Amino acid sequence: MDQVESIENLHAHEYDKIKKQIKDGVLTVTGERKVEKTAPGLGGSFTYCTLGELIDVESLLTGKDMPGFEALARYVFYTATGQSLEKVGKPAPDGLIGETDLFRVHLFYQPDKEWLRSNEAALNAERVTAIEQGNKGGKRAIVFAVAKFMSQKELTARRIEFCQLPYAVHRILGE
Repeated sequence: MDQVESIENLHAHEYDKIKKQIKDGVLTVTGERKVEKTAPGLGGSFTYCTLGELIDVESLLTGKDMPGFEALARYVFYTATGQSLEKVGKPAPDGLIGETDLFRVHLFYQPDKEWLRSNEAALNAERVTAIEQGNKGGKRAIVFAVAKFMSQKELTARRIEFCQLPYAVHRILGE
């Protein structure tokens, strides 16, 4: 009991009441404080995140466990703009997945190794025309695809930046 009194003397000023209770042969000493509004917090903040599908960029090279269109669209949009993509539509003819105040981001991708190796997966003149026709605001376009059939000089003149998958993701991330 001397120990309980010494604890009480040391910490009594921190609490409104010190409660001593013996239950099943165990002595429990509890400091109680009356709180009228709020208790002092620890500071800081809290962020709730929902994680999506795992993106392993090397899977694009091996063809195993390739990410779905929606997962890769969210990933490249974030790496290109630093903003989250709230809603991903179905693949469009111009590849548009989303836009910011400054950019329109396009992705030509299917989670199919054979398709990615085909000419269908490349940025070509037809797709560039579709991108230009959809870009009424004149924003810069960032296009992710596995290949291109036009020079970057010609694309730059049309305000289009080409980023090759999967290497472009590494370049943007600085790896």
